[in-house]
Amino acid sequence: MRGMAQTLEPDARRSFGLLWAGQAISQLGDAIFLTTLLLWVADLTDSPAAVGAVLAVEAIPILLVSPLAGVFVDRWRYKSTLIYSDLARAVLVALLIIVQSSDLLWLIFIDVFLISVVTRFFFPSLMAALPVVAGEGRLTRSISYVRATVNVAYIAGPLIAAPLFVYAGPEVALAVNALSFLASAVALAFCRLEQPRTQAARGLAHVRQELMSGVRLVRSSRLQSTALTVGFLVLLGAGTMNAVNIFFIEEALNEPRSYLGLVNGLGGLGFAIGALALIPLANRLTLWRLIGIGLLLMGAASLVYAQLSLIFPALVVYTMFGLGNGVADTANQSFILSRTPGLFRGRIISLHTMAANAAVVGGSAAAGFLAESIDTRWLISSTSVLFVLAGCFALWSFSRLPGSDADEEPDTTDEDGRLERIEA
Repeated sequence: MRGMAQTLEPDARRSFGLLWAGQAISQLGDAIFLTTLLLWVADLTDSPAAVGAVLAVEAIPILLVSPLAGVFVDRWRYKSTLIYSDLARAVLVALLIIVQSSDLLWLIFIDVFLISVVTRFFFPSLMAALPVVAGEGRLTRSISYVRATVNVAYIAGPLIAAPLFVYAGPEVALAVNALSFLASAVALAFCRLEQPRTQAARGLAHVRQELMSGVRLVRSSRLQSTALTVGFLVLLGAGTMNAVNIFFIEEALNEPRSYLGLVNGLGGLGFAIGALALIPLANRLTLWRLIGIGLLLMGAASLVYAQLSLIFPALVVYTMFGLGNGVADTANQSFILSRTPGLFRGRIISLHTMAANAAVVGGSAAAGFLAESIDTRWLISSTSVLFVLAGCFALWSFSRLPGSDADEEPDTTDEDGRLERIEA
């Protein structure tokens, strides 16, 4: 497998390297911050409800802000949006250092909400910028590196955060996260980024019109509507599994709940391996086939996992589940981005993010309610039905797309059919 250095031109290699390095540092800081935040709120309040409220406050902007954020991502320069988002998050995280008691818990909630709002602009800008930075023919490889890095960060982050919180306090973890955002902003400042120009002077009156144009694209496009449906089914299953896995480990595997960290860690490792494995696999199979294969592997693994009673085979099978997830998720993102018109990427990514979060919340809530009366084995087995259904539907629907035997290059024309490029 050739490395990124052998497949990118010097300018593109440098720009992608800066983008990737900045995000690796930032994602590690995020993972440390999230774990620290939950430990900190639990320590301040000794209240599970307060910890749950923090997670809820973080999720609200994904549902409410994402669609509107996507409109502005498509209007603004990706590079500027990314840098200003990083700087804003650095300031917001640093503000939390002043919190010393539960009397200022309200400040944590407001701050977490605002950080999540800013992230709704950052994430779609990052994903929309990847095809531009890496080059149209190298999108799959670039997304594979980014997705693998994210999962490695979220494995390492909690392992670093817990001792850091115990021995150094929350202030150090907050400072680490703030500095990670600054490091990302500096890296992005030196990144060469060109992108299609959107229509310049559009005021707030056009926001609804532009949002609806993105919605119409999803509704009228077989690819987009299929991807949205498949993603919803998969995340509905993932939300269910996330909610009941801790009880499955205790009741079915007869292990302490603390093993959840090990199970999730190996699942994340499997995801990273799957994301990287996509690079050579994509040279042999089209992306839409890899989406279906990855989802079918997830379905088979979750069904086997639900029948197990011993921790060691469960760890092996859950790693395979993560591997299938890594292949399917990375192939799905590459496939969507490669076939989405350049000036719609922000809106499309934001709409997919909103639907995915709604599915996770819905699956988690339903599973939490059903777990009171249904055995966790049955609930996890039910997720295999969702994954297999999603995989079969993806294979059937994507195969009917025009040019389905090739992963097409992105359409970078604007709404008027013109292409104009600017340097950010």
